[in-house]
Amino acid sequence: MIRAQVKAIYGGGVDALKDHVPHDPANFFLNVTVMVGPYGERGEESFDLYVCTPAWIAEKCERDGFVNCRHLLIVRDYDPDLIESLITKLVESCQGNSWEDVAEKVGRIGYWEFEDYRAAGP
Repeated sequence: MIRAQVKAIYGGGVDALKDHVPHDPANFFLNVTVMVGPYGERGEESFDLYVCTPAWIAEKCERDGFVNCRHLLIVRDYDPDLIESLITKLVESCQGNSWEDVAEKVGRIGYWEFEDYRAAGP
């Protein structure tokens, strides 16, 4: 059985979430990249998700009338330790018989860089 392992998490234009400081911790939206690979093995692939607060969603709905959500993690406020812990727990709960099986499951959490990849045929 293969398990997912988080190798790195970053976002907001910085290498560590703790180095990102949103203007308003209770009202923010952030694109987060999670590097994930097979547990205990070399290699990693990128998965992108968004982290935001209910206040950001409410503001966006007020302004645009809707929010289209996929790969979204909603938190009460900006707490980089909590966000990293939640992402790690969600990702590392994914397992399967092959890396492709695992990556597809992690792809439900964040957009997998190979999600829409189709090998060129003859």
